[in-house]
Amino acid sequence: MGAPMRGYDGAVYVGTDKVARVLEYSYSEDTETAWSKPKGTTASVKGGHTTGSGTITCEWDPADAGQVALAAGDEVTLALYPEVSGEGHTRDDEDLQLAGTVVITGDGANSPETGFCQATFSFAGILTEGAYDSTP
Repeated sequence: MGAPMRGYDGAVYVGTDKVARVLEYSYSEDTETAWSKPKGTTASVKGGHTTGSGTITCEWDPADAGQVALAAGDEVTLALYPEVSGEGHTRDDEDLQLAGTVVITGDGANSPETGFCQATFSFAGILTEGAYDSTP
């Protein structure tokens, strides 16, 4: 995937039900590496297990049972969109999407000055880069 990604659009699904709109996200991947340098040789690096993690900030409605069910340890599906959608833009298969099943590792709610509540969740899991799919 390369560099960490940030964006401002996406959705959170529990099963096939969309439970939250993503207002902002960040995502990065890391790979564990092992260094070795036997005496008298050149150092070498071996790649290992890749992990992914990030945060999502969503519109939050405490009355929505689907959202209230989002808590640390829950498994959800994310569909995140790195490309700007803009007014009048309809997503199609030429748009990029990051998607995958992740585990919520932490959560918190806040109420910014904009007048609606937001919740921020941290997650762990690998997202796959691909073309837009309306059914993640």
